[in-house]
Amino acid sequence: MTEPFEIPSRLLRELNEAESKHLTYAQLEGFVDSRLESTEEEFVRAHLELCSQCAREMQDLKWFTESCRYREVAAASAAPSPRRRFWAVLGQWFRVPSHGLILAGATMAMVAVVAVLTKLHQPSTSSPIVASKAAPTSSPSTAVAPKQESTVSSPRPESNLEASAKPETVLEAPSSVQGAMGSKQPRYGPRVLSAIEALSYREELAQAPNDPETRAAIAIKYGLYGEAEKEYLKMEAAGGQQAEKARELLKKLKRLRGH
Repeated sequence: MTEPFEIPSRLLRELNEAESKHLTYAQLEGFVDSRLESTEEEFVRAHLELCSQCAREMQDLKWFTESCRYREVAAASAAPSPRRRFWAVLGQWFRVPSHGLILAGATMAMVAVVAVLTKLHQPSTSSPIVASKAAPTSSPSTAVAPKQESTVSSPRPESNLEASAKPETVLEAPSSVQGAMGSKQPRYGPRVLSAIEALSYREELAQAPNDPETRAAIAIKYGLYGEAEKEYLKMEAAGGQQAEKARELLKKLKRLRGH
């Protein structure tokens, strides 16, 4: 057991040693938090009275500790954010049964309004615009003349001679060629191909290069002089050597047609 007179002597020895060394961080932290024993606390207190550097470090540590505690208290007592408060109020509103029924009715009304507006703005399937959009488009170079079924009424007696003298039906030139050639139109009527001929014609066109002269030769092979004349119009619009080849092609078409 330590005698009472030994405590002051030990403190004096520790104070003498304290003059040559500084306090550790653990001692400063324990002193600020009041976690030291009585003898250790007296030693630290006595050292702080002698050492100004350790006294400054103790004051800094004390200020830092108090500021951290203040932030924790402020964060704990802070009011909830407006976003959290909004969801809390909304949740309480939904807990009321009558409010849930009101929301369900409003949702059904909105769905009904959207369905009616969608039905009103939906285009009719019998509309000519929809029918024209639904029809598949085909390139003028690869299209095959469709079979035209038309009911021909018997001509009147006085128009028999005029009917026999009428030329064949004339195909319209493509819009791109028509814009380049002005009012020029193909002069030869279409030839209706059989299913096998049409298939072969399409296959040869697909394998042939995108050259008007080659495509015209394929059309002449299958007797489609109207398609050949379309290629002639393209060659004539290109000018230069293509125009010269177009004139040769026109002569060949005239010979084939017997003109």
